[in-house]
Parts: sequence; structure tokens; C-alpha cells
Amino acid sequence: ILNCVNPENENSPEIPVKVLNCDTITQVKEKILDAVYKNMPYSQRPKAVDMDL
Repeated sequence: ILNCVNPENENSPEIPVKVLNCDTITQVKEKILDAVYKNMPYSQRPKAVDMDL
């Protein structure tokens, strides 16, 4: 489990994201984006390729 914080609001609570040992970096980024931006339409959220870990 990876605990993430919304970069737009660092005071928000941490969001747990379940990642697997075999996940690629892109898969981990997508899972993080899915968790952090779950209430935002897919077309309006950042793309995985634009994010850094």
C-alpha cells in the first residue's frame, strides 16, 4: 500500500493506493491518479505521462 497526497492540496488526508510488486511505473501512476482524482472526469485530470513519482 502506497500512501499518496493530493498535490493540489497537501493538507488533505493521505489516500491509500494498493500497488503490486509487478506493476509498471505507468500502472502505479494510473492507480494513483484514479485514487486522487476519483471524483473528476477522466478527460479533466492529469495524464500519467505528465506526472513524476
